[in-house]
Amino acid sequence: MRVVEDVDDVVLSAAEAKALVAGDPDVLKRVQLQTEIVKLEALRAAHLDQQVQARWELERLPQRIADLRARVETIAADVAFRDAHAPQPNAHGDRPFSFDVDGRVYTDRVEAVPAFAAVIERGSEASFGAGETAGSCPSMTIAAYRGFEVTVRPATSGTVRLGLRCPERNDGLEYATARTLDVAQVPAYGIGLFQRVDHLLEAMGAELKAAQDGLAREETNLTSYSDQLARPFVHDEALLTAQRELARIERKLTRSAGPNGPSGTWTTVVDPVEEAAA
Repeated sequence: MRVVEDVDDVVLSAAEAKALVAGDPDVLKRVQLQTEIVKLEALRAAHLDQQVQARWELERLPQRIADLRARVETIAADVAFRDAHAPQPNAHGDRPFSFDVDGRVYTDRVEAVPAFAAVIERGSEASFGAGETAGSCPSMTIAAYRGFEVTVRPATSGTVRLGLRCPERNDGLEYATARTLDVAQVPAYGIGLFQRVDHLLEAMGAELKAAQDGLAREETNLTSYSDQLARPFVHDEALLTAQRELARIERKLTRSAGPNGPSGTWTTVVDPVEEAAA
């Protein structure tokens, strides 16, 4: 990280300070140029930092955009799958319930609770047994609901999350509940277990919107950083002009002071253009 010193800290020798007080225009101009150059060099340093950041972002963004596009496509397909398997209202306007556990289809939520709780507990035990830690335990398919596989995965010791996964894709996303379940208290959740699964289905639209927004932001960033990288430092000419003028004045002041001037020694000042050519 670059550290920019106070742009007003221009150090003068005793002789220069005396000349400045006396109103020597060359010394005054020298101080003004030094201050201007410090400010312009600080701006150039900031510009270079922005260029470094732009290069880093342009290396990262293409893969990030590709990942987000794939995510958007996957979630959009899952939303379409969800909508295609939505229960249709009956003659009374009610949407029928259907939940498949261990090959048995339940049409009543209250009746399905014990079977659902039992497979959650069983799936949790199998998952905990298959992994060394909660984070390494695989998710287990325990039921089917509205075409999706219902899964269970350990969260922390003694707690699990329910999830949904589309069976049509082996590499599909798994949508997990934010809130965990206490394995020892699973039967006590009652029909709240189904409410959590329903919330996952409802939240897919929000997940799709978030992925689409993220993709749009990153595509905008790609354009912005590309423009930034192509943008030159707009004060280059002003900085070069100030450096040349300062070099001219330094030579003039050195000649006027002689070998025993303000610093007691000769000062060699090189024109920035000549130095670059060398």
